[in-house]
Amino acid sequence: MERTSCVRNPVDSVSVVRLSSSSVECLEGKASDDSQLFGQFELNGKRSYLARGPALEVVSPANGTRQAAWRFRCDGQPVITAVCEARLEGGKNLLVVGLRIDSGEGLVALFDPVLSRVFKAVKFPKHITALESVGGFQDGDEGSLLGGVVASFAGCVAVGTHGGLVYLLDLRVDDENE
Repeated sequence: MERTSCVRNPVDSVSVVRLSSSSVECLEGKASDDSQLFGQFELNGKRSYLARGPALEVVSPANGTRQAAWRFRCDGQPVITAVCEARLEGGKNLLVVGLRIDSGEGLVALFDPVLSRVFKAVKFPKHITALESVGGFQDGDEGSLLGGVVASFAGCVAVGTHGGLVYLLDLRVDDENE
């Protein structure tokens, strides 16, 4: 009887991908000392984002080139606190960006990484602590813990705020087709 090892070698490994100099400059410049660098890959793996302070960079994970960028500006120094990907009907992918504003309020902005622009923003009474895309599940989908109508929503984001309040934000409320 042959014993098999529980230790596995990685199937694929890649070398470190360097970011473009413009992305590095944007993420290092003018960020407050308390802002941390964070990021994530999008589900399809074609893009990743990095955020620090008011700067958002969308880069290619394959070669580190900048695909889109935005620096948020408003009264005081806004800080990006959360980012999530939202998929709308028709296959459009957006980044939903949560921000803390100096006044103690929060802002949720919808960023289109293809056009590299913010096209909608919603103000909240407290700063944003968490974002998560919810809904868009079909009947019988594994992963859906939401019931009934909420599970079938497409373009709905749960917004967590400082103080523990959670809002459901309908990203499609202003669509002209509806």
